[in-house]
Amino acid sequence: MTRRPSDSYRLRGKFFYLRELGADVTLAVNVLGPPVTRALPRRWPLREFDVMSRTFQLCGYSMGQSHGEQSDVTITPELGDATMNSFDRFDEMVAGGVRAAEARLPAMMAAYRASRV
Repeated sequence: MTRRPSDSYRLRGKFFYLRELGADVTLAVNVLGPPVTRALPRRWPLREFDVMSRTFQLCGYSMGQSHGEQSDVTITPELGDATMNSFDRFDEMVAGGVRAAEARLPAMMAAYRASRV
């Protein structure tokens, strides 16, 4: 029988539900990366589109960070000026994720060892 998220999932969060399912360690990845300052375009409609895009980026990043606070380990790759719309930079973004995961490996191992005590 497949368990479904209960009301406790909605009230207490994703990571609590994962622990109910038996997870010893939880890992969160904020795939948006920290925001980077850059100049706005001078022409309409690009300027308005860029402002809206940055707003979504900041909101998504903030939500990812707050959800990550509930996990044992959070990975936030440095993606430079890449955004959620940078589909043409896939390889660069994956490489940034790999570097960030490798950098957080000691924290992952520490969380795993702590869960075994």
